Parts: sequence; C-alpha cells; structure tokens
Amino acid sequence: MIGKNGSGKSTFIKTVLGEDSLYTGNITLGSNVKIGYLQQEVYFNNEESTVLETFRESYPCTEGEARGILARFLFYSQDVFKKVNSLSGGERSRLRLCQLMYSDINTLILDEPTNHLDILGREMLEEALLQFGGTIIFISHDRYFINKLTSKIMELSNKKLNSYLGNYDYYKEKKLSENQSQKPKLQNTIIDKNSSNRPKKNVEKALNSKKLNKIEEKISQYEGLISNKEEEINLYSTDFNKLNDLYNEKSELEDCLNKLLDEWITLKED
Repeated sequence: MIGKNGSGKSTFIKTVLGEDSLYTGNITLGSNVKIGYLQQEVYFNNEESTVLETFRESYPCTEGEARGILARFLFYSQDVFKKVNSLSGGERSRLRLCQLMYSDINTLILDEPTNHLDILGREMLEEALLQFGGTIIFISHDRYFINKLTSKIMELSNKKLNSYLGNYDYYKEKKLSENQSQKPKLQNTIIDKNSSNRPKKNVEKALNSKKLNKIEEKISQYEGLISNKEEEINLYSTDFNKLNDLYNEKSELEDCLNKLLDEWITLKED
C-alpha cells in the first residue's frame, strides 16, 4: 500500500485489524486467515526478559535451536542475552519479525518495516519475507523494497484504493502514462473569454505540467545515479569498508528519489 502522508494507510490497516472502531462499515476476513502484525513501534509483554527468553516464550524450543533461529535475524552470540528494554527500534522489529515468522500465521501485515533498519537489517528482512509462504500486506515508501517484494500495488488516494497489478516500476510507468495522456487535453482546452477564472486555471495547469516534467527528469537522473551506485557495490563486493560507504551513498540517493516521487504524486493528484 502506498500513498502520500496522511492519506489514511495506517488507519486502513488498523481498521482491518480491528484496532480502530471510529468508522462504519463491514470488514470480513476469510475463515482460514491468520494474521501477524509488525507495527512501526514494537513493544513486548515483558520488557525485562532477554531476547532469548522472549523468543522461546512464543516458540518453545531448545536453547540451541532458538539461538540458531535468532542468528538468522542478526542476533549473534551475547546479543541473545540482551534485555528487551535495551533494544533499538531496528532490533525490536527484527525480534518481533522472528516471532511472527515462527508462529502459526499465513498473512503478514507490516507498517513501514524498513524505517528502523540498517543495511544488514534490510537485507535480512527482504530474505525472510521472500521465504514466507503466505500473503504479505505492507505499507512502505521505499521503492526498492517495494520492487523486491511486490506483485500488486494498492494506492490510497482521495479516499479510494486504486489497484496496479505489478511492482513499483510498473506502477510508476502507468502513472506516467496517465500523465502523458492528459497533456493533449491541456493543449486543446478552449478558453471561454467570458470566464475570468478559466484562463487562470489553465495557466496553473500548464505550470503544474512543467513542474511534473522537471520532476520526471530529476527522477530519471537519480535512478541513473542509483543504478551506477549499484554497479559500484557489485564491483567492491569484498571490500567491507568501501561497501559501507557505497551503501550509505546509495541510501542518501534513494531518500532524495523518494522525496521526488512523493512530490510527483502530490502534484499529480492536484
């Protein structure tokens, strides 16, 4: 699910989960649907428990087996003995995801899952989710994360859900195509000389169209820069220090690109 900030994405998810009862209407879940939810801010029943104890409470197993599983979620060696109340936001998300992946669920809902994660955490999350055998519904602004996992985009805009059967690149192409198809309408608009408002509106639309074109050019530029950065990452795949710098540079480029995409969507909706 995508949409600009404040469009109601998190509210929609919470309503589906039964956590928001301010709205009227009916929500029906399939009889075999078993939902697991990874929220933005994660809390545990006992914040004084260790990582190992917290996981084994939800998934009874031997300590050795638990430590092996936790290692897949980047909890190594003495990390498993950390108390939950000392964990960072990213560590909390990883521990909750670990619990969810080893619980009896077939539908996983995530709200901005990459927000608190570093590069290794993101890679771990992607790998874990790709191995999940059920349905995943998630809210995200991270176009690369979306592209990696998504087979369907639901855009929440103007209180409506619009469906696009494909990943983020497909969604962007469709939106650009829709924008291009509307341009002739601006050029062929007949101005009523008796209307003082219509020329002003046409000027605003023309300016908006120019802004969209400039943003689209910048989007293409940033996509090229990111693609070049990915080639560098492949080139220095064995140089950890260089890789860390490259990943940080790529992350900054992605942040700029995501801001441009948000601006593009906002202008398109206007």
